[in-house]
Amino acid sequence: MGALIYHKQLRATRNLMAKFERESLSNARYINRLSFSFKQEFNFRTVWEIPDNLEKELDAFVGQTPVKEALEIAIISAIKRRKPIDHIMFAGSPGLGKSTLARKVASVMNLPFYSYTGQSISKAGELSNLVKFIQTNSLFAIIFIDEIHSIKRGVSEELYEILQDFSFHGNAIKPFTCIAATTSPGSILKPLRDRFSYVFRLKPYSNDEIKQILTRVDRTLPKKVAELIAARSNGIPRVALSLYRGASNIATYCDETRVAEKHCLYALKLGGVDELGLKEEHIQVLRLLRDAGNPVGRSTICAALDIDDSELVQIIEPILLSNGLIVRVPRGREITNKGLSYINSKEDLSHG
Repeated sequence: MGALIYHKQLRATRNLMAKFERESLSNARYINRLSFSFKQEFNFRTVWEIPDNLEKELDAFVGQTPVKEALEIAIISAIKRRKPIDHIMFAGSPGLGKSTLARKVASVMNLPFYSYTGQSISKAGELSNLVKFIQTNSLFAIIFIDEIHSIKRGVSEELYEILQDFSFHGNAIKPFTCIAATTSPGSILKPLRDRFSYVFRLKPYSNDEIKQILTRVDRTLPKKVAELIAARSNGIPRVALSLYRGASNIATYCDETRVAEKHCLYALKLGGVDELGLKEEHIQVLRLLRDAGNPVGRSTICAALDIDDSELVQIIEPILLSNGLIVRVPRGREITNKGLSYINSKEDLSHG
């Protein structure tokens, strides 16, 4: 469609089309009353069979506007065709709302929702249970698979047939929609990735969007506190909400009803969150890369700091990369001049 249509324009166009259909139906019925009885197979609709809460639910999800616009089109098109939505994949860092969006799709379409993780679906017999759930529901089911990149190869190959042909071990099954979430789309086998018609990459949120999320949670939250939390959340709503809960707990502990800046600053201090939203694990990576003086491989970083590869790639690295403190190079990870200045200034302050 080229550039995505702005939300309001899209809805205005849709409403005009709906009005045209209603008028067409009214005229058709009038003609039929004059000449012959109205036929049941006549295909015009009196109203679009679109959930009343579709727009409200999507608007309640702050941010990711291009993704929401594409989802609105997909949902409406599926309802008009009376078919399940094509399979959807959400990719992005942890905490950006992949699971929430999946549940919203099921909610607005009033469809049964069943959640798996890639690890759980790899267990013996779980694919059979998934198929059983699909078969026992009268409506099109929504199957959500979180961390789909962690599915074992053998299970992935069985999943190909289920997703593409709606078939399991040669037996036909009911059509359904699979919504997958991943923090590592490159780790998914290409044949499995190709089964998803929609692949949406969720991006970090702006500070204004984070502040909007926070003020929806707490309408009494001072603007300065919202700004402080947003600046240290690195565009991740889950992190921002976690920081807010920490500040709220301190306010409650102090027998105060409103979260103030002092509560927020103390919560950040207790959580070890600095002005860039970095924690001790981020500082350790920067220190290691600085002291090495040359690129360091992922496996070496993980072994030296006793962390998992997934923790490094999915949680620690994205923040360091987005802040321009490290870069990926062919031989591993390397600290930037900005990263050097940052870690050195922090150590100077601690020694001062």
